[in-house]
Amino acid sequence: MLVETSIIVLNYTRYYDSSVIVHALSEHYGRISFMLYGIATKKQSKLTAFQPLYLLDIQLYYKADRGLQKLKEYKLNPPLSNIVNDIRKSTLALFLAELISKTVKEEYADKTLFSFIKTSILFLEEIEYNLAFFHLVFLIKLSRFLGFAPESNTSNFRYYDYKDGVHVTTKPYHKHYMVDADFQLCILLMNVNYSNLDEVKMDIKKRDSVLEILLDLYEIHILNFNSLKSYSVLKEVFS
Repeated sequence: MLVETSIIVLNYTRYYDSSVIVHALSEHYGRISFMLYGIATKKQSKLTAFQPLYLLDIQLYYKADRGLQKLKEYKLNPPLSNIVNDIRKSTLALFLAELISKTVKEEYADKTLFSFIKTSILFLEEIEYNLAFFHLVFLIKLSRFLGFAPESNTSNFRYYDYKDGVHVTTKPYHKHYMVDADFQLCILLMNVNYSNLDEVKMDIKKRDSVLEILLDLYEIHILNFNSLKSYSVLKEVFS
């Protein structure tokens, strides 16, 4: 069945010398993969259209029980020139694409989630300030879609146990918790918009600490999450 859908490119893997398998998140069919034959020849490569977080409108011959779909046509919509040319933004794109690839695995449509990720990408393309906090906001907001976001609490607790998702007055027996000050920063990140990232105030040490807490939160709740390969590059670029 020939269908049309928008996709967010996550990554691709080489298949022999000149072909690749593209892995993407689609608006109407969830996670999909498709083969591109002969696209990576030495003379001419069209792989520039399939970089992490690129937005495409595609036509493909879709079959629900088929592992690899058949692509017919594709078009960038819109081109993301700023993400391409800004090392900070391209690094964030690589990090976020790897994060999405490890966490959003369902092969069914979640249009609200797709819209959130697409909107985030469009903001990343346009904004020029406080980029060092962009991924923190994305991480905490995505955790709400995935079902394990820290929940606000007006009571006076000293710790938030994010392994069990509860506020406690005594330090948990394990290491998967945050003190109240860090919890309040997470709530701030949850409520801030990309358009007002200037409201986030952290030094580099605190920013890195919150990032490690959020990645640990994901590792606790996502099966086989493990570490992100792009994490070290991200830290270097934003150090």
